[in-house]
Amino acid sequence: MKDLFSTQAKICRIFTHPDRLRIVKTLCNGEKSVLAIARKLNLTQPKLSQHLALMRRLGVVATRRDHTTIYYSLSDPLISKACKLVGQITARISKQTKKTLHAVILLLTFSLLNLNSANAQEIRIHEVKQGETLFSISKSELGNGNVWTEIARFNDLEAPYKIVQGMQLKIPVAAIAGKTQQEEKTISDSKFDTATMIAIEPPGYTHNDSIATKPIVPRTAALPVPEEIWLSKEKTDNDPVLLNLISYAMNSSPAILRAKASVNAGRAGIDAAKSSYMPTIGLSERYMVSDDPPSAFMSILQQGRLTPQVQASMNNTEAVEDWATRLYAKALLLDFGQRSGQVSAAVAETKRRQSMLSAIKRDVAFNVADAYYRSLEADAAVQLWSETVRLFETHRSIAKAHYEAGTVLLSDLLSVEVGLADARANYVRAKNDAAIVKLELKSIIGINSVSGLEPKRLGIPLYQKNEEEVLNAALNSHPLIVAALNAEEFSQAMERVAVGSSLPTVAGEVFGEWHGEDEGVGFDRRSVTAAVILDVPIFDGWRARAKRKEARAQRNEAVEARREVVSQLELAAFSLHRRTLEALERIEIADKAVEAARESLSIIENRYSAGLAKIDELLQVERNLTESRLNALSARTHAWISVAGVERVAGKEVER
Repeated sequence: MKDLFSTQAKICRIFTHPDRLRIVKTLCNGEKSVLAIARKLNLTQPKLSQHLALMRRLGVVATRRDHTTIYYSLSDPLISKACKLVGQITARISKQTKKTLHAVILLLTFSLLNLNSANAQEIRIHEVKQGETLFSISKSELGNGNVWTEIARFNDLEAPYKIVQGMQLKIPVAAIAGKTQQEEKTISDSKFDTATMIAIEPPGYTHNDSIATKPIVPRTAALPVPEEIWLSKEKTDNDPVLLNLISYAMNSSPAILRAKASVNAGRAGIDAAKSSYMPTIGLSERYMVSDDPPSAFMSILQQGRLTPQVQASMNNTEAVEDWATRLYAKALLLDFGQRSGQVSAAVAETKRRQSMLSAIKRDVAFNVADAYYRSLEADAAVQLWSETVRLFETHRSIAKAHYEAGTVLLSDLLSVEVGLADARANYVRAKNDAAIVKLELKSIIGINSVSGLEPKRLGIPLYQKNEEEVLNAALNSHPLIVAALNAEEFSQAMERVAVGSSLPTVAGEVFGEWHGEDEGVGFDRRSVTAAVILDVPIFDGWRARAKRKEARAQRNEAVEARREVVSQLELAAFSLHRRTLEALERIEIADKAVEAARESLSIIENRYSAGLAKIDELLQVERNLTESRLNALSARTHAWISVAGVERVAGKEVER
């Protein structure tokens, strides 16, 4: 009986506040939402939520949720009758003294005592103690811990795992029928500290107990959930901005420019090898002065000036001068495959460099895509953390105002400060990441500035290829495989050159000479000579054999390199395909997490406004929403980068 009166006393305290009486009168006409009640009674939503939370906790009002809107109604028709009865009495004695007014309140109290006596047969109150859970409470109160969900549902608990010490739970008495009177629990009359009292009473509520309470957190209207402007569920396969950046990079990237220069060098090597087939044509001038008899005699013969007078003085000749002009042509007629091998080697090397250029283009396109999507993610992260900072600054302003008014504790204000400092640190980090990735993008493309990179919503890549298609495309078209085959051709050509260097060569030469004129001599002073030269190497110090051995080793190396490339491409094609599918699944999971975080924020804001949640819980949920949106952005970024990786391995023919 003592417990019953204690419960009735708590209920009667509800009607000592005029606003709560107005709420009861408004609900006599049927259920209404918080917004409708606030408009009708001209009450602020936080203040109204505090009253409704107390009335709901003590069973005076019941709730019904419709999506994110909570509707309130009187829990029993007798409350409406009691309210009307008090109104009638008040109208009769409205001019009476304060003592009479107390009598009216007393009348309402006894009316509600009768109401509560009936309700007490249906429910009982359990005060949560330190260390208790819904399971342990259900086991101790109902004898079965597995029915804790019924207690949660009966008390409209949206987050059952967040019950706190001092919270009062309604227990259905019908569910504990058969339990002895000694087993029944009663409401504790013990005193509790400020933190415990806060968990029971809403902010701003005071009573006549020995411990007066103050609100621990400020209550305010729920701040709007940020609009989703960075995430899109649209599936796309092309990004015009990215395509323009890649096209620009094909002409300005330092890596591609270097590879193109290498190709040009290879083409010059082909021209150099082919030039060995052309003859050598030259013109030379010779002036000679000699008094040596043999040299002088040969010079005179070449000049056609051998006369009897000159012949008679040969043993005592004077210095002889000779000015000769020679025109010659030389050509290698037969070399047994040396020159053709050099040309083939030059062609193979040029093809290898062209294949490497194609591979580098794929690498640059991937690197541009990677940096581009990370840049979009970084820009979005900057904006999201900026929104979070502004949101936390709003909470700090509210908490600071309440702290200065003495209505919150310093620990609550410090909790907001900690959350704000963490959000600011993440904002600074996001800005630095955005600046670094843009610098990286400029370096890859080879430009001084990147224009046209406006923040945009990241969609979902359209990817419908299977593993076999990706693998076949990679093995059939990847430039690295072609480059490895070209390296084999090069080593084979160099082996032919090495073999030919040990064989004879045949060359031809034709030259003509014109000597200085002498009017006194009538001999012909011109001569023409033609010759065929056969060069047979006998011993070259085993240089040719060493070159053949080197060429064969290079060919074996090229074969093994090709096998390694094939193995790496198979692994890359498999892993990138699986990574893309994983990224797409991550997008679905991350999007569901965003929706759950938004719904959780809506719930915790309602609980916060009703005095059922603390400021640190609200801040944590708001941070969770920011992080879930960042995770969704990261999932999309990884998906797009994975698709770009598939294109890098398999080529554009399987690009999504």
